[in-house]
Amino acid sequence: MYIQYNEKKVDIIIKKTQRKTIGIKVEKDKIKINSPIGVNNEQIIKLLKNKNKWVIKSLEKIEKNQDVISKNNNKIMLKGNTYDVELIKSNYINKPSFLIKEDKIIINSPILENEYIKKNIEFYLKNLAYEEIKIKVEYYNQFINGNINAIKVKNVKTRWGSLSSKGNLNFNYRLIMAPAYVLDYVVVHELCHFIYFDHSRAFWSLVKSTYKETDKAKEYLKQEGYKLLSF
Repeated sequence: MYIQYNEKKVDIIIKKTQRKTIGIKVEKDKIKINSPIGVNNEQIIKLLKNKNKWVIKSLEKIEKNQDVISKNNNKIMLKGNTYDVELIKSNYINKPSFLIKEDKIIINSPILENEYIKKNIEFYLKNLAYEEIKIKVEYYNQFINGNINAIKVKNVKTRWGSLSSKGNLNFNYRLIMAPAYVLDYVVVHELCHFIYFDHSRAFWSLVKSTYKETDKAKEYLKQEGYKLLSF
């Protein structure tokens, strides 16, 4: 079973489980559907047709992200700038080192295998992000006085930040790739949830009064966010 998208076949994979609702997950070359055992395939296809616009939009977004990945091969985004990556094999070190020099990042590494380099770039960016976010949280929390339990930097694909009920501030490490004003905004946004655990008018009023470039940062994430998430 498949659907046609841009002259390509996108397979539909249906899995029957004990769940109570139908779950749809769109991937690069397939659509995965988890369905309750009692729901037949005709009902599933009918639901899929009703969600046709959403499915097409999801496929377009994935395709757009793939284009960005291919264009940005061997490049790293950092604080709003894009750097070329220069890899140097070094047998005299046991872990990669990173050096920013003008418009490129030089990585000396004992291993040049792709997954190894990718893993260490993520580790490098996570550390940079944590240090930067920690400074910004300490500064902006002067105005909010949130009871912070911990600051965590994670690799997530669905959100830029969150605040847990335990007072843990969670941030997407890819924020270090964005211009500084974007990182400031996300920090302020999450800190304001200590006061309003919602997105009410009062919440947005507090965010905007605390950080004047809120609208500019939101627009950047709306227009350019997918590029960060593709790295």
